Amino acid sequence: MFDRFRKRIVFAVFTIALIVGSVGFAYADDAVEPAEFGTLDDSYVGKTVILSTNDVHGAIDNYQYLAGLRDELQKRGADVYIVDSGDYLQGSISVSWDRGASGITMMNAVKYDVATIGDHEFDYSYERLKSNLANAQFEVICDNVFEKATGDRIVQYGTSTIKNGELCIGFFGVDTPKTKTESMPSNTKDLDFLDDVSQTSIYMRAAQDVKELKDKDADVIIGLTHLGVASSDVKYRSYDLWSNFEIEGKGFPDLLLDGHSHTVMTEGLKGEPIMSTGTKLVNVGVVVIDENTEKIDKWFLYKVEDIQQSGWSNAEVKAVSDQIDEAVDREYGQKFSTADVELNGTRNKDDAKQQGKPFPNGNRDGETNFGDFASDALVKLVLKEEAAGTTFDVADDHIVAILNGGAFRAGIEKGDVTKKDIFTAFPFGNTIDGVYVKGSDLLSVLEASTPDLPDEDAGFPQVAGIDYSIDTRYKYSPLPDPYPDTEVYGPKEIRRVTINSVNGKPFAENDTYLVITNHFCATGGDTYYLLGQAENRINTGVIDADALISYITDELGSVIGKEYAEPAGRVKITTGSIEVSDVETAYTGSAPEIPEPVVTGITGKVLYKYYADKDGKTELSEAPVNAGQYYYKAYSEDFDAVESDIAGLTIDKAAGQITKITPAIKKIKAGKKFQLKVTKAEGAGEVTFKRIGGNKKIKVSKAGVIKVPKGLKKGKTYKVKVKATAAETENYLPATLKKTIKIKVRK
Repeated sequence: MFDRFRKRIVFAVFTIALIVGSVGFAYADDAVEPAEFGTLDDSYVGKTVILSTNDVHGAIDNYQYLAGLRDELQKRGADVYIVDSGDYLQGSISVSWDRGASGITMMNAVKYDVATIGDHEFDYSYERLKSNLANAQFEVICDNVFEKATGDRIVQYGTSTIKNGELCIGFFGVDTPKTKTESMPSNTKDLDFLDDVSQTSIYMRAAQDVKELKDKDADVIIGLTHLGVASSDVKYRSYDLWSNFEIEGKGFPDLLLDGHSHTVMTEGLKGEPIMSTGTKLVNVGVVVIDENTEKIDKWFLYKVEDIQQSGWSNAEVKAVSDQIDEAVDREYGQKFSTADVELNGTRNKDDAKQQGKPFPNGNRDGETNFGDFASDALVKLVLKEEAAGTTFDVADDHIVAILNGGAFRAGIEKGDVTKKDIFTAFPFGNTIDGVYVKGSDLLSVLEASTPDLPDEDAGFPQVAGIDYSIDTRYKYSPLPDPYPDTEVYGPKEIRRVTINSVNGKPFAENDTYLVITNHFCATGGDTYYLLGQAENRINTGVIDADALISYITDELGSVIGKEYAEPAGRVKITTGSIEVSDVETAYTGSAPEIPEPVVTGITGKVLYKYYADKDGKTELSEAPVNAGQYYYKAYSEDFDAVESDIAGLTIDKAAGQITKITPAIKKIKAGKKFQLKVTKAEGAGEVTFKRIGGNKKIKVSKAGVIKVPKGLKKGKTYKVKVKATAAETENYLPATLKKTIKIKVRK
């Protein structure tokens, strides 16, 4: 038996009850981070292995393989511990059907050791999170989330240590401050998330955690961070956290095990020691620690598919997941309708392509047929209430619906449809609310919810009753400060969005509209802060998935028909793009000529910016001339959001050249000297000479001076072979020329 000592699991007593909510995930949208997939060694004797997961999001059927890998490593001699970096209680019907309880049940079955919390752990309410964690048989750590009323950390510990013999491994936990808007705002309104501007920032706290763990003689320090690397999360990315460890000056952790952006990576773009497994337990992180040196040997990703093919499965864990699956199937697995078309549940165009779906975009970067269908269901729900006698403060033509793109978690396949399919697509249990807002606020909401297009936005508005346009050729113009208690910057001016009509009639900024949406958006979640400020509102009490089920059965005759085969054209997106290619050219003494870019959707001039680095951080004041490696991008003079990616600009050294050595024939008296001269490319380096053949008595200096000895016969012509070499310079390569020089001695 291996010598293991684990800390006792203690959880805080909590006091605040909040409302259920949810939001869409954040995803990495930058350059692809490096990811290394490794193989297992035959023996792990003398090794401690940390298995890591993140963003499992209810993929409970894969837990058996995680436990199976643990069992296999133990057979090979390893001491194995399992940790998680957040978002394990939400994301599929398998865990949402009992509001996260099944997620804890599965992690207990696997025998996790330590976990931090993610933004979606709050989705069923803070009160529910407390009750879920109270049943956890593993330690939960997070050191940047506190109750406002008491100042207490919401979990008992911010850090944790595991001792295995002489080896001590320290962990600290961090959750993204964007949880304030990426889960239901009402769920976190009584909580403080340390951020980068608070008196004690998230960076300072993490640095202090590292110091405290070092003081506790931790040999290896690992951060369980739910931050991600998406550009939309700048300031709070694991990259930002890592760069601030040096600023804080208290030391660095050995490794960050990260979550939130669903990135598959084993290091950052600048080599930062950050690993993330993706999502849905498709991969497992493996960290190997040598118990003798007490240092990390290596870390890598291991595919769950390979675990499955190797037959490493834990029967006890499988039995628990099977019981949960059976309970869900009994409750939700019966067919209740048919779909004649497939409803698009993808996130964005890249996700659709990766899944092999025939859709040009997903729910976060454009209108979808699922967005139309679900938004229509919300409007029909309200109109049905009106038909039953409920009165509203506006006419029917002023009733619209909005659903954020992050609300869509899966699609609906063509064929039989079960309630489980609907609840899988909408797993959050949001009630349907309505808010009365002025047209000007409605316009601001649409502008605020599409700032990153054509890249994805989790807040992207899928709509019913609204026909609107987005011109992504212009940059989003944010206010200088975020909305109160959020990280969302509302629009300073409306530059991108135009509402063309509402229910076929002209849009009026001074009119009042009833916006039907989910409770998450209605209370100001994500980019919908202004909806949360509305004083006049309604709450239907109907769950979003139930609203869709009722729409199918009561309005569509239990058939999702051909009317939803394609998006209805409610959202019109204008884009522009400039594509440039890498350029390689030789030095000419002037700025290089850039090939014509490929331009789409713009008019006017294309201008260029030049950089000394591929990250575009060091802009040059003018186009480069000298040989070297540079970078450039093109941008539109007329449309401020249209610019190309950065491309390479390589100016190679020009070929050095010596075209002539003179004299060809030279009459000279014996005993005299004369100077050789060259014609060379302008800018080529200093020329040196060397005799390489001919009369041995005739000397040639490096400077090209030839001395004719006195002993040569008058009237006779002598030959000497010389080589002229031009040195390499900043802009020219070295050059050589061999020449036979004829010397005739005067009589």
